[in-house]
Amino acid sequence: MARTSRRSRSPRRWFCYRVLILLGVAGEGYAPNQEDKERLKKLREQEKEERLNLLSDAQKVFEGKNINARTIFKEGHPAEAIIEVGCGEEFDFIVIGSRGLGGLKKAMLGSVSNAVVQQAEKCSVIVVR
Repeated sequence: MARTSRRSRSPRRWFCYRVLILLGVAGEGYAPNQEDKERLKKLREQEKEERLNLLSDAQKVFEGKNINARTIFKEGHPAEAIIEVGCGEEFDFIVIGSRGLGGLKKAMLGSVSNAVVQQAEKCSVIVVR
């Protein structure tokens, strides 16, 4: 068996020198009339505030562990926003979670992770469960 250096045995140490990007996305919606449009606008504003607070909290957690983290907030379809940021800024790869829905649920609900894997042609995607 070949000897390896301490550094090569610890991939986490290498990764920690990189920048971790935390992306928050608030989805779009459709409202058929003015009353619904106003209600949807309020909901979007609340969702945006919640996402920004969540990103801020997550950034503090990573900074407390000496991991360089940057936050980005986008509005729009989650898969499109992830691809735009991940491939557009030329990151090495995208890491995305999957809830592991199968069969009919996946077909009916769609899958952000699946859409990212299928549409991200300019960068690699790692899916974790």
